Amino acid sequence: MVRAMPPQPDLDRLLPLDAPAGRVRREAAVCVPVTSGSAGGGTLILRRTMQVPTHKGEYCFPGGGWAPGDRDLVATAVREIGEEIGLAEAHVRPLGLLPAVDTLHGVRVQPVVAEIEVLKAPVPDGREVDLILAWPWTLLAAPGVRQWLSLHQLKPETRARGLPDRDLPAYVVGPHVVWGLTAHILDMLLGREGEGAPLPRPVPSMPPWAPSTS
Repeated sequence: MVRAMPPQPDLDRLLPLDAPAGRVRREAAVCVPVTSGSAGGGTLILRRTMQVPTHKGEYCFPGGGWAPGDRDLVATAVREIGEEIGLAEAHVRPLGLLPAVDTLHGVRVQPVVAEIEVLKAPVPDGREVDLILAWPWTLLAAPGVRQWLSLHQLKPETRARGLPDRDLPAYVVGPHVVWGLTAHILDMLLGREGEGAPLPRPVPSMPPWAPSTS
């Protein structure tokens, strides 16, 4: 039986806005924007340019590393959405936190959910972001949008590097495929963690020449 997705996130599940001061060198924050409107609201997804050092062309929420001038990681998230899509701090109202996520790159990322007021179409900065997608919750709830895709399918170079394949959640709308940390944050926001997860892929057998671990 397929569980029906709620029409919008349950914001009462958010953690309070008491983010610790960002004094750890490898801490970052993302702003998870929540919009309202007659259609029920939604969120904004950004696409990174091909000029950024990492995750070129991938989809994300506004975010980046904590800076010494940031009061805390909530301030980091508010600053980053301003830098990347030109949204003034007065139009960003932090609502709460989702659980922090430790990435494979050794960075602890704090998602900050914030209600935003969009008075005009936001404009990507062109340096870090080249596209802004406004997706309503109804679109994200549509059948077939949330899928499980293989890592090798999402990032073919991982196969060439010999990394084992695994299935990951993704949100697919036309040519736009949101996966990785951003899809995980969407799952947390919408209460869909692990929903419909396929069976784990078998672990490749150890070659006979591999050293013993016993």
